[in-house]
Amino acid sequence: MATFPSTRWLKHRFFWYSLALAGTLWLCLWSRQWLQPAALEKVTFGKKHTVQFGFARIVNWLDERAPDWLTDHLPERIYEFLGDHSFAFDENESDHETLILWLSDRRGSEWRENFRVDIIDEHGCVFTPVPDRTYPNSMAIQAARFASFPRRQKQLVIRIHEGGPRNPIQEFTITNPAWREYPMWNESLFTTRTTNSDLTFVLENNVPETPSIQVYRGRKLVPSWRRVENGPRERTFWVPTLYEDATGNSDPAGINFCRHEKVLRLTTWMERERHAEFAPHAKWALPPLTVPETGKFDLLNLTNTIDGITLEVQAICGTGEIQFTNHLPVSAKSEARTNTLPLLLAARSGDLNRFNSELNPIRIDPSSMKSNAYLVVARQPHIVVRTCGVSPHHRVDLAGNEINHWNQRSAYGRIQPLHLPIPNASPGDSIQWQWLVQRIVEVRFMVPPPSRPDN
Repeated sequence: MATFPSTRWLKHRFFWYSLALAGTLWLCLWSRQWLQPAALEKVTFGKKHTVQFGFARIVNWLDERAPDWLTDHLPERIYEFLGDHSFAFDENESDHETLILWLSDRRGSEWRENFRVDIIDEHGCVFTPVPDRTYPNSMAIQAARFASFPRRQKQLVIRIHEGGPRNPIQEFTITNPAWREYPMWNESLFTTRTTNSDLTFVLENNVPETPSIQVYRGRKLVPSWRRVENGPRERTFWVPTLYEDATGNSDPAGINFCRHEKVLRLTTWMERERHAEFAPHAKWALPPLTVPETGKFDLLNLTNTIDGITLEVQAICGTGEIQFTNHLPVSAKSEARTNTLPLLLAARSGDLNRFNSELNPIRIDPSSMKSNAYLVVARQPHIVVRTCGVSPHHRVDLAGNEINHWNQRSAYGRIQPLHLPIPNASPGDSIQWQWLVQRIVEVRFMVPPPSRPDN
């Protein structure tokens, strides 16, 4: 006959008192956690960040792998419910490792703009997140991205402020995913001169974001060099200067570092100005081109290769309506319709707002857009060019039009051309444009940290 353990202990008053006390303590801890304004949902670290919250995995499965018999009969309300309780994020790989704190508002409201998230190190130095885009979602999840944080510490102290740095409302500690032994740069590494080929670059002053750099060949000052305002980056935001410490932290202004980091590496980028003297192999002068009459165009088919970059001049067009097929003009007429939009293909570095605004003289009829055709309405004569192979470390210039790697928009498997207006041109005028191609020179110095403002 089976025997069962004695249950006399259930009748003891001490057991029930202990159970009630444990339940009360658990409830207090649980309520204290949920009464906090924010919760840390996830921590990601690396060059690429991918997260899924709520029912995101189920939504992804329904969209990509679920059988038709299920998705066809699933009520719309279920889709709406799953979508309202899901958030997924997947970004391309970047140049530098960053830390992202994924936080949610416990009260279920949208993440408020006056919330500030900082990381505090053991010396009291404050690390702030980089400016980043917001990620609207129904789960009130927001990201705080740090390119600079105390990587030498095993633990990170996260502090949340509301309305200003002197009003902390929450603090918690997490394990540092980037912790390891890092080298320590010392003052013996300081250098304000660096050599590239036959040129010497000298750092005249270490002003954050606007350092002064002189270029010499031997002892002779070489003019017509300038700092690149948009430094080359493969996958992340462009910055004119970048400070880095020995642990991999980076900051354009050179202030988001621990005060105990005595040496920083300053990286900036230099290029020659347009009016500088370029070597014959770095430039290509086009033959004289005649501006066509209104409603006319001329196919040119001019091609050259400089430093691995293919440069094409496909056509020169007058004003009026020009029909493009496979990105080449096939017909034109002088009448011009008015229901047009700015042609986004007429992009120009540093002037995108003007060239994509209502002032853009090269426009497109949205109703004409097909897989391989579109209708251009030109208020000014323009030249149609295309480049292939432009990298972030190249500068390509055509008569003042800077063509960067992000101009290479892909459409229907082909590189789209750029439509560049010809200013102050009339039919019959002769123009002679010139291509200039150069590689941006990356320059590095080892410098003391710039003055750090009070946090």
